[in-house]
Amino acid sequence: MRLRIFVLALVAALAVASTALAATNKLKGKVKGDANSKVTLKATVKKKDGVRRPTRLRALKLTKVNYKCEDGTTGEKTANLGAMGVGLVGFPKPFPYFTIDKTVKGVRYSGSGKLNRKGTKINGRVNLFFVDKRPQPDGSTTEQDCGSELKFSAKRK
Repeated sequence: MRLRIFVLALVAALAVASTALAATNKLKGKVKGDANSKVTLKATVKKKDGVRRPTRLRALKLTKVNYKCEDGTTGEKTANLGAMGVGLVGFPKPFPYFTIDKTVKGVRYSGSGKLNRKGTKINGRVNLFFVDKRPQPDGSTTEQDCGSELKFSAKRK
């Protein structure tokens, strides 16, 4: 009987300890200069080498971000960029840093950004690029390069 109680107490203690090692922060923000845009993501913070720091970004989503083509036409794009790892760069005090390079529905998203050590604030920039194919009245199509550089920031609410 005592052995069962001891084992149950040990299992409960390990369960509490394992959940305390990782936390998920939900971050929300906007693209700078674009009032109707929205940026949402989740930052996973874990303890590594005795220090808590962000280790992974999940569910990065850009909603209603504006772009501009070479001929001056504009529009909006929405994309789920998924998950990416967070590394450390910099000297002498390394900081959490991430990079993006994904293609979603024919649009290439590439960029990078910086997080704070708690994983509660993020600043970054993403370049989106795609080739817009438009049909012409004579049946042919024209292709033009479209793209924009997006600077965004988000913080925990």
